[in-house]
Amino acid sequence: MSTDLGGVFKEFIGYDDPKEIELVEKITEKTRMGKIVWEGTSSSLVATAPGMQLSFVRSSVANSFVSRLIGEWEIFSVRSQQGVEILKVEQPSSLAYFGIPLESMPTPRSKLLEAVDALYSVANSRGKSDIDKALNVIKNL
Repeated sequence: MSTDLGGVFKEFIGYDDPKEIELVEKITEKTRMGKIVWEGTSSSLVATAPGMQLSFVRSSVANSFVSRLIGEWEIFSVRSQQGVEILKVEQPSSLAYFGIPLESMPTPRSKLLEAVDALYSVANSRGKSDIDKALNVIKNL
């Protein structure tokens, strides 16, 4: 029996799969150790691990300097080398539920979202940007 309850429904009922949390925490740990190296652009943050492709889609506001400091992401995904989705985590929708504006409702973060937030923070701080790559090329001339 599958435990995949699907996107919004899973977040709405507050279910977190412990294996998904463990996977994200292990990726964070390997990122801290330098075993997983992230590369960033204004719209994404990507890395590869044996047999997997890891990626963050940054929020559309992430192109601004302020938002890059805050570190906002929209989607985190883990895919096999063949492109099969292993894990996908999306930020909760900013749409109103049942006519109540989301801003007026407290939105506690699930453990999975907190784990992905922590991963993004580490990956974003260690990720090589285009300017880092250019500097490296010039230094090695």
